[in-house]
Amino acid sequence: MKRKTLRTIVALLLTAFVSVQPVTCPIQAATQKDTIKAKTTQSTPNPFDISDGSSDVTWPSGPKEKNLTSDSAILMDADSGLILYNKNMTKKHYPASITKILTTLLVAENCKLDETVTFTKSEVTNLEYGASNIETQVGEKLNIEQCLYGIMLASANEVCNGVADYVAGSIPAFADLMNKRANSLGCVNTHFSNPNGLHSDDHYTCAYDMALIGRAAIQNPVFKKVAGTKSTYLNATNKHKARTLTNHHNMLYPYSTSNFLYDDCIGGKTGYTSVAQSTLVTFAQRDGMTLVCVVMKGTSSKTNLKHNIYTDTISLLEYGFNNYQVHELSNPSTTSSEETPFFTQFDSILDYENAPLQTSGNGKIILPNSAKSSSAVQKVVFSKNNKEENGKHKIGDVTYTYGNKTVGDTTIYFEPDSIDNQLLTSDDVTYTKKTNIAGKTATRNHLIRTIFIIICAILVIGFLGFYIFVVWGGRKKIDTPYQRRRRR
Repeated sequence: MKRKTLRTIVALLLTAFVSVQPVTCPIQAATQKDTIKAKTTQSTPNPFDISDGSSDVTWPSGPKEKNLTSDSAILMDADSGLILYNKNMTKKHYPASITKILTTLLVAENCKLDETVTFTKSEVTNLEYGASNIETQVGEKLNIEQCLYGIMLASANEVCNGVADYVAGSIPAFADLMNKRANSLGCVNTHFSNPNGLHSDDHYTCAYDMALIGRAAIQNPVFKKVAGTKSTYLNATNKHKARTLTNHHNMLYPYSTSNFLYDDCIGGKTGYTSVAQSTLVTFAQRDGMTLVCVVMKGTSSKTNLKHNIYTDTISLLEYGFNNYQVHELSNPSTTSSEETPFFTQFDSILDYENAPLQTSGNGKIILPNSAKSSSAVQKVVFSKNNKEENGKHKIGDVTYTYGNKTVGDTTIYFEPDSIDNQLLTSDDVTYTKKTNIAGKTATRNHLIRTIFIIICAILVIGFLGFYIFVVWGGRKKIDTPYQRRRRR
């Protein structure tokens, strides 16, 4: 009976010893079968919450408003949407030809570059006197790529009409698309009625809205290439000889003067009507930081060479580049929250192009030079009721704030097809709150498991020793009298 009891105890201890497993780490956790559509989203900052909201942080001061010739201006970080500077940024203005940024973006999003547009009489002749054009002829055929260069470089108004009809069927229908896209980006004071920006009382916007549109546009690779082209050559068409187009933006190309050439400029769009005055959108990039600058109702460089929309823009860009810096999210020092280890415990996973965990956006935060990267506060919102699309699953959204302002955000996706030995199945990808601190939990559980194993080993050895002592000790007591009788 004693032997059976001891054997049962030993068996139970050995079973416990073998079956103990550590708590699952987050990339192994699986609690829900639903997944979410893989779609990169763009957060929209609140245009009316432009104070830092905290006395514990200090934001750099930009140029004095009176030193800018433009009535409205804004400087925005293209990655995070952080507003670095504003002057009357939500004030209503007529945009003139910077309207064509949205036109180009919509065409790039809805057409292939080799599609062909055939121009009609109403499209090429329904223009006001002096409107910019590339002399497109009735019946002329241009592919979409040629059209985009004509719009962004030469500001061709008739080409805008042609692509609007091609994409939407009519100019009013295309204007509806423009307004829907603007609304989706979070625009607050915008209404477009045509694709080119020729004056209309119900065609207006504001600097803030144009920065949002510009931010979305510069993240589109087709738009970025076209907007950053200094000059291009269009081959002869069925109605026109070959022509060379040059960019009108004087910070990128010396179209009318070389005084404002700016090495960090990667593109932009000019605008002018007698009512709107001069408008300008500029994209610039330095040290990993991409900025969008918009100035509206400013002074033309033809009117004043020393104080104009270009000097305003350069002043704002220099302020941004000199007072802010970019921090990579993959750097462990950029996280201050111990509850969200995505960029601390798993930064090596996120660094690889084909890793199972991927993030949307550029994975950056922007902070004043005086701020440490660890000052950014990280918040993760985990996905619920997710759906799958193109083999990608949304795990959650990560937002970084500093002084109550969003300084960076990204979305975390899991891509099971990117690895052969999946740590997560396609039906098992949702993170729960219990895995928020999995980085630390895994380490702690490893220690607990080790201690438990040692205790189990000691107990097993102890019980084996006790078993041997009892069994062999009992035999000795039984056998001794018998051996004595035999010796007699």
